[in-house]
Amino acid sequence: MNLAREMSLSPRLALSGIALAAFLALAVIVTGMAALFTAQRTEINQSLWELARLHAEVAERPALQALLDDLKRKTAMLPGLYIAANDALAGAQMESDVKAIVSGNGGETHSAQILPPTRKDGFDIISVQYDVSVPQSQLRRLLYAIETHAPYLLISEADISASPDAQPQNHDQPIELRLTLHAYRGSAK
Repeated sequence: MNLAREMSLSPRLALSGIALAAFLALAVIVTGMAALFTAQRTEINQSLWELARLHAEVAERPALQALLDDLKRKTAMLPGLYIAANDALAGAQMESDVKAIVSGNGGETHSAQILPPTRKDGFDIISVQYDVSVPQSQLRRLLYAIETHAPYLLISEADISASPDAQPQNHDQPIELRLTLHAYRGSAK
């Protein structure tokens, strides 16, 4: 009887064991799937957050572009800047202005050399070196005209020389000048 009873319990135990194993396998699979879904949900939430941030940046772009355009327009309207599309055109404008100033003060421009542009504080600096001659009596007026010119011209270097046989009493004798002038350029855009 014991043997018969053991035989009858064995299939129950076997079924219970199989059911328990199936349940554990199912629990492992469900737990794994839940972990995968949680990881996916986290990744989706991070992607949505990043997408929302990018949409906000895109939405800000027109306002920032309008602000930048306004600042460029205001900078271009500054009275002390040469407004030109590039440095060469600004240098040519500057050269023309200085030649007019020199000739307006009775002088003569012998040469003008545009130097390589530099950048400072967001502005292009145009530099031109001039060799000019002007009557001694007009030197002060010439320098004043350069310093008060608009767009602004800044004298960075000046070498002044007179002829070795110059007469101190003759105020109309020519004085030779080598001037290096700087000006700031604004964009024509």
